[in-house]
Amino acid sequence: MGYLIFDKQGALYGTTQSGGLTNNLNWWPGTVFKLTPPTSSGGQWKETVLYRFGPIDGAAPSAGLIFDSQGALYGTTSAGGDVGHRGARPQGTVFKLTPPSSAHGKWTETVLTKFIGTSIYSPTCTLLFDSKGALYGTTQGVYPSASGYFQGSVFQLTPPAPVAGNWQLNVLYEFSTPHGSGGTPKAGLITGADGAFYGTLSEAGVSGSGGGVFRLQLP
Repeated sequence: MGYLIFDKQGALYGTTQSGGLTNNLNWWPGTVFKLTPPTSSGGQWKETVLYRFGPIDGAAPSAGLIFDSQGALYGTTSAGGDVGHRGARPQGTVFKLTPPSSAHGKWTETVLTKFIGTSIYSPTCTLLFDSKGALYGTTQGVYPSASGYFQGSVFQLTPPAPVAGNWQLNVLYEFSTPHGSGGTPKAGLITGADGAFYGTLSEAGVSGSGGGVFRLQLP
């Protein structure tokens, strides 16, 4: 559902918010797919489903993907993470898809973090890497919210050290609506020449409507 990205060979990668596997609740959690360009002019592109979500490992990916330097894909799911939370408030995950070691092998999914058990949830953003390999993104919601609004947050995921460890989730900022800084960011972040993050809000102002643009400067 998010925007597409190219690899060096001209293939396209993206996500679908539904489709894939189903469970006994008739839920369609979504997929990651690849489109390989035709070998001759006028030919058809070939679709390959790289991964079908669980929903234990996430569901409803709503954003685009990014590559790392090794060719792995990273993205977010806006829901899922635990089948036991089906029907409750959205949860979501950050995931990694590692390419196969052989031409016809399967991509391997790794859940880097689940938002179950945290106060922030439901990321619908495309992720952003920094120069040290940390990931940054936004979530639509914060729970519980003193104002009653799903406020949203900016988060960071730092890579494990050593490599076999876990990624560390850090909440950098929580938004406040309707009388604060706005809220419910749905898109990803960009960095400016000043080193600050910039993004958009779907709710802003006293009434919590209308949207806005924010700048976040870290210490």
